[in-house]
Amino acid sequence: MATGKCHAGPDWQRGYTILELIIILAIIGTATAVTTPLVRNSFGASGDQQMEAGLLVRRSALLSYYYDVRTWPPDAPPGQDPGLNKCPDTAPQEVKTLWKGPYLVPDWGKAPSGWAPYKWNNSGGVLSISTYLMANPSLTREVFLRR
Repeated sequence: MATGKCHAGPDWQRGYTILELIIILAIIGTATAVTTPLVRNSFGASGDQQMEAGLLVRRSALLSYYYDVRTWPPDAPPGQDPGLNKCPDTAPQEVKTLWKGPYLVPDWGKAPSGWAPYKWNNSGGVLSISTYLMANPSLTREVFLRR
């Protein structure tokens, strides 16, 4: 005999209430809001670390060049090899004879994403390798080598 009531099954099979769904979405939103800046900062920090490592690798290559050739390479525009990958055709014969490179296998000017190409500066008695953040040119990184 039918009672007239429609029964869909046990209470636990009915699903979630709107309140439970809102609470779950709030938890997921809070977790996302907390972790997103942390992830973004870690990517930015890795680019900074790559840039700093790039400066030090180029410094080491310049020192090796100096120990072999007994002079520093001439000044070079941003992104241009100062003579570490290939001995310049315009180099004096003494430099061509002593040059034992390549001293730097990767491309001289290649910098991590967002950073300007590396620049070698040999002028005014100050020797330096520099780059800057393209989004903020006032944020400059420089490694000095002195004579």
